[in-house]
Amino acid sequence: MNRVLVCAFAALLMTGCSLWPFRSEPERHVPTLAEVIRQPTRAKASRLPSLTLLRARDAYEKVLADPPDRKAVMESLQNLARIEGILAENALAENRQDAMQSHLDAAASYYRRLLSEFADSIDTTEVQYQLARVLALGGQVDDSYQLLQRLAATGQKRIEGIEARFRLAETAFSSAHYKEAEKLYSEVVDAGRSGAFYATALYKRGWSRFKQGAFDRARNDFSDLLMALSEGAAEQDGQRQGLWTDTVRILALSLSYLDGPQAARKHFARIGHQPWEVQVYKALAQLYQEQERFQDTAKTYLTFVEANPYAPEAPDLDSRAIDVLEKAGFVDLVLQAKARYVERYRLKGTYWTTTGRKRPDEVAGWMREHLNDLTAYYHARAQDMKKPSAYMEAARWYRLYLEEFPHGPDAAEKRWLLAEVLHDAGQNNLAAEQYRLLAYGDKERHPSRAEEAGYRWVLVLQENLLKAVREEDKKRLRQAVIEAGLAYAKAFPQSKRVTSVLLDIMEWQIANGDVAASVKTATGLLSRKDLGDKADRVRAVIADGWFDMGDYAQAEQAIGLVLKMNRLNKKEKQRFHRLRGQAIYKQGEQAQKQGSLEEAIRHYLRLAKVEPKAPERLQAEYDAATLMLELKSYSQAVGLLTAFEQRYPGHPLARNIPAKLIVAYEAMGNFRGAARIYQKMAAREKDPKVRRVALWQAADSWMKVKGSDARKQAIALWKQYVKAFPKPEELALEAQAHLVHLYDAEGVAWKRDFWRRKLVRFVRDNKLKDSRARTLAAEAQLALANLAMAQFRSVRIKAPLAKTLKAKRNAMKKALKAYGIVIELGVRPMATEAGFHVGEAYALLARELMQSPRPKGLSELELEEYNALLEEKVYPFEDKAIEAFEAQWQLTRQGVWDVWMRKTWEALKTLMPARYNKSIQVDNYDDAA
Repeated sequence: MNRVLVCAFAALLMTGCSLWPFRSEPERHVPTLAEVIRQPTRAKASRLPSLTLLRARDAYEKVLADPPDRKAVMESLQNLARIEGILAENALAENRQDAMQSHLDAAASYYRRLLSEFADSIDTTEVQYQLARVLALGGQVDDSYQLLQRLAATGQKRIEGIEARFRLAETAFSSAHYKEAEKLYSEVVDAGRSGAFYATALYKRGWSRFKQGAFDRARNDFSDLLMALSEGAAEQDGQRQGLWTDTVRILALSLSYLDGPQAARKHFARIGHQPWEVQVYKALAQLYQEQERFQDTAKTYLTFVEANPYAPEAPDLDSRAIDVLEKAGFVDLVLQAKARYVERYRLKGTYWTTTGRKRPDEVAGWMREHLNDLTAYYHARAQDMKKPSAYMEAARWYRLYLEEFPHGPDAAEKRWLLAEVLHDAGQNNLAAEQYRLLAYGDKERHPSRAEEAGYRWVLVLQENLLKAVREEDKKRLRQAVIEAGLAYAKAFPQSKRVTSVLLDIMEWQIANGDVAASVKTATGLLSRKDLGDKADRVRAVIADGWFDMGDYAQAEQAIGLVLKMNRLNKKEKQRFHRLRGQAIYKQGEQAQKQGSLEEAIRHYLRLAKVEPKAPERLQAEYDAATLMLELKSYSQAVGLLTAFEQRYPGHPLARNIPAKLIVAYEAMGNFRGAARIYQKMAAREKDPKVRRVALWQAADSWMKVKGSDARKQAIALWKQYVKAFPKPEELALEAQAHLVHLYDAEGVAWKRDFWRRKLVRFVRDNKLKDSRARTLAAEAQLALANLAMAQFRSVRIKAPLAKTLKAKRNAMKKALKAYGIVIELGVRPMATEAGFHVGEAYALLARELMQSPRPKGLSELELEEYNALLEEKVYPFEDKAIEAFEAQWQLTRQGVWDVWMRKTWEALKTLMPARYNKSIQVDNYDDAA
């Protein structure tokens, strides 16, 4: 039984206020009020079977009839009141009005008895609340209202007091007493968000304020309610969903009375952005649209986007704004909105990069539609204005379209139009790049446009070339046109435009100095069947090109084909004949550089046969002769050079032929011929330097020829040289030495010695210090000194002694002076030889003086005295000899040792045996004199 009572009590509590009657609702000014939920949300209780309740009631009535104590009476009354309430609800569900009223009256009597008998033991507030509920259900509304007023006046925050105030607020609202209703709803709201009546009270307070025109405060209530509802359970029942929807709409309505979208923006800026913010903006926009306020509708959408630029719903609302403006016919606003939309939601825009979201297909579709409209509008506008800036604006939108949809079905058409507007804007380089992409781009190429685009690329670049002024710009632009043209010819070889393009390319390559490329292009052109009368120009280009590239064999062949053409005028024929002569000569030069001298000679010699009038013929024959000399074909070279000299005696090259003939003659050993040419050169040359060399070589060549006549020729030329060219001194000295040699060979001693003395004097007068000069002078002077020594030796001391001794001493003085000059020149071994002869001369004089004949008729004593006097005369000479030898011997300390030093030692051993008669150890120096 207790379990049944508990269940019945629980069911009673769950019914709550679900059966409260309401007064009539106030008039509604907007359609949404029809959906307003007036009572708090309650879970429906499952009805207990009446039989169970009746049994429970009977049990409690028995306790009440015979209660064990006062407490049992109180509990029985409480339970009986609740059971009667549940039975009333069951009767209402079964549409038994009389039974319901009977049960309600019974419940009311039980509650009144509890209040009268057990006020000190029960929760009077709860019992009063339950009584008010039962009275209201039983139709005693005024009694119930008065009871609720008393409960509300207590200020208690218990559920009963809160609900009492809520019911009073509902009555006030229904009676259009909005200010009083606002106050009562506020008391319910202030009781806390956890209350069962909070949401409905907040909602109704907002309506109360709205009815009073306090839209800003109403807005805050509706906004707070949405925040409260959004924090509830994720799954909402139908009533709560309805409350949510209606609250959103009434909040939007409130905002519409407060400057609409701007008020919404300020509101959310104050409370912070909310997940349901977009629903409010949508509701506000829907309200404006129903009122056909299209500009405000669009403004509402756009305000949300501006306030929430990165919201997931931003692209959708942005697009809705455009649709509204477009349907309303606001052309300018639509254009601006579409431009903003494209800038905001382009792939590289901050919306996607900031949010990290992937652009949905729906947004991409809107973007494509807007970009199509923008490109069409700005292109048409540019064509009307015909200003570069307008064309560039159109180009900007075309570029943006291609960035967003590079592989779209109309991408090729858009790129073509982009190229067109860039070209119309005067941006030829940019236009050319777009044509290039259409024609050859890996991803942008489009078959339907490729050929025409490739040709346009060439034409646009050619326009740039025609406008260029500076040569460096022209060269760069020509190269760009060349590359475009070659690409066109390669990609579209069957096009009828290819021949014309290639002909232009050929000329541009020539202008740019790219000869190899022009020849390649021209060679390819020869295979074109539609070349026509341009073939002559093409062949001429090939001929000139091979020549300029240095392939002279190919050039000669190509020139031959050109010369076979009958359409050449006289001037052109002369030019190509001259060019062929140069080509042949150049082949000879190339072969010569490569070391193929025989081939070079062949080319040089055939030049006269192929192009006998060519200016290069003389040089070719001259070069052939020169190469023949290198190949040692001297007789052939002499013949060619001799013939050249005879045919062209006044030609500048003829001046060099004598030198080359000399080379040939000398190589052949024909020094007589070489000498005669040198003599001719010396005779006709005006340049002193050249004349001096020629004279020298002539004399030198005669010296190589055997025979007295050749020596005489040489002597005459060396004398001429010495007289004409005393400088440079070293060469003049050599010439004098040659004269000494030649006169010696001829056996003319006095002329030989004449040139010896002249040679020594030349060296001393000019103070020549180099080794060669001093050596020649020392040799010549030593020879002269030795002659003086021989003369000294030949003088004999005899009676009369005074006379012959004087002659002897005079001869010695000459010899010593001559040797002194040799020593002064300081050239070893001539100096050591001279030094020895100085000592030898003194020793010889002393020895011959001691060995001189004695006067006849002297007594033994007189003879002894004579010898003593003679010795006194000899000693000074011996001392001089020793002094000279010892001075010579000092040179050994400087490492000097030769045959004359050994002789000096031997002489000292003889003159001073006590000091020098001992063995010596010396290094094995060269003893050669």
